[in-house]
Amino acid sequence: MNDELLFRPKTLATASALALVLTACGGGGGGGGTASTPATPAPAPTEDGSGDGTTTEAPERRLSGSITGFGSVFVGGVKFETDDAEIIIDGEPASERDLAVGMVVLLDGTVNDDGSTGTATRIVYDDELTGPIESIEPSADGDALLLVVLGFNVIVERTGTVFDDVTFDTLAAGDVVEVSGFPQEGNRLRATRIERKDDFVPGSTEVELRGIARNVTADSFTIGAVTVDTSGAFIDEDDGALADGARVEVYGTLSDGVLTASEVDTEDGPDGGLSEGDAVTIESAVSAYVDDGNFRVRGLPVDASSASRSPAGLALANGTIVRVSGTWDGERLIAERIVSRRGRIEIEGPVGAVDAESGVIDIALAAGTISVATDQGTRLEDDRDDIERFTLADIVPGDFLEIEAYQEGDRLVATVVDREDPDDEVVQAPVESFNAGSDLTLLGVTFSVGDTDYEDLRDDAISAEVFFANLQLGDLVKVEDDELADGIADEIEFEDRDRLDGEREFGCGFDDDGTSCDDDDLIGDDTITDDDGIDTTEDDDFTDDDDVDTPDDEDDLTDDDGIDTPDDEDDLTDGDGIDTPDDEDDLSDGDGIDTPDDEDS
Repeated sequence: MNDELLFRPKTLATASALALVLTACGGGGGGGGTASTPATPAPAPTEDGSGDGTTTEAPERRLSGSITGFGSVFVGGVKFETDDAEIIIDGEPASERDLAVGMVVLLDGTVNDDGSTGTATRIVYDDELTGPIESIEPSADGDALLLVVLGFNVIVERTGTVFDDVTFDTLAAGDVVEVSGFPQEGNRLRATRIERKDDFVPGSTEVELRGIARNVTADSFTIGAVTVDTSGAFIDEDDGALADGARVEVYGTLSDGVLTASEVDTEDGPDGGLSEGDAVTIESAVSAYVDDGNFRVRGLPVDASSASRSPAGLALANGTIVRVSGTWDGERLIAERIVSRRGRIEIEGPVGAVDAESGVIDIALAAGTISVATDQGTRLEDDRDDIERFTLADIVPGDFLEIEAYQEGDRLVATVVDREDPDDEVVQAPVESFNAGSDLTLLGVTFSVGDTDYEDLRDDAISAEVFFANLQLGDLVKVEDDELADGIADEIEFEDRDRLDGEREFGCGFDDDGTSCDDDDLIGDDTITDDDGIDTTEDDDFTDDDDVDTPDDEDDLTDDDGIDTPDDEDDLTDGDGIDTPDDEDDLSDGDGIDTPDDEDS
């Protein structure tokens, strides 16, 4: 492995309706369905909704996305009035007070011609998954958790997930949790909201599972690793026959790994109900990414090759959380606009000033002040006082905030603002300048270094000399200044520029076709084994007999540390200890580097 990778990685309505994000009118683009980030901050959510102008309403449309705030309801960057809206939760009538930040909902309504305000006629919420936590695995840096719930891998983030009746640190195996979020590759689900329901009682606690039915027989089928017993279930096949490959939602109880179903509902596919020319707006994770003209969002094929994007430099990849607006052409969504809904910049510190009218928050760190703009897509939550309808008007100087943001031009736009108890001051951002062994600058704020701890991308400790030798301008790093902040960094670590917390560490399990999902490994993105470019346990290797290269291998082809690094004393090419394109030969086709195109290994 190249060590550079350690520092710089190259019902009334069911939830199936969330995939049916068409407007009631044909033709047209996303229009008001996705509010663009304005040149100046749009008024952020306030309780009285002041600042709205008189506008003309557009035709009925439908949006799918997570609730980001209240004072009305904010979904998809649009503020919706809900006075006369029908609200349905898990198939039952409800009220706006039953909705919560982080819920992924389907919303019908009208959007005004300003693109940022509207009126909801109907809001539907149905969770993705309800069941007991089987196991919990933390990421190396402690900022993400992998929960296994009914065989699904649920990625939970310290900052990116909303918690109800539980916290990131108090989640425990055996908790029954309701999960709302964005489906990703294989069996992964990135949680936008986790609510603890109860302790798990086998054979008694109600669970809910959604997925693809496989191995269907007269009285059972499987969803991933879970066997569903349908012998006593009511089966609703209004949206299609229960057969192999059918999308289903299952209700029942769980005991000894078997889900005994009380009800099974078949569901439409991602494009069910869409007609050519329908306008579509949907927010979720990118999956099955091939290129910008070929990927999926919540299962819907998307072509964003000609779409405008915000920020302008937004790079798409599996796991990227986006809001997409465009037109369905009968086979795919032709995106006209795509907007980032998550950022890799993080700021944690006390509020120096807040302007609720303009939506700007100043964070006053010991090392300097950083200004952050909010807009109508910013998710607001309060983990300190648990105010349910939390708005910018509730924030005052001295409050401690955790903010996630992205850079748009010369300003920061917040995707998440979370009020917390005071803690260490943190800035995670690209490096703008540095003086080795002395200081570094992020977001215009300069931190000195002294008795500072350093870590690489794998969260392994490294020396100051190694850190600065590998540091380059633009690298994403996290700087922590302990709670009694003094502007001197206590810890600095390299971070992944493109992937959200937990994305690198946690695999994806099974695909929708029931087969294993091969992620890139953490050793490298190429292979000298087969031709798929990815190391899996099915590949042969040249080290031990586990069929995959890991640091635990007893030997390698260079030295005896079990893994190729630049520190190896030799290699099989030119003796520099690592394979590069400059090598004169390799073990495959003589191009100097092993790639998936090599004919042999």
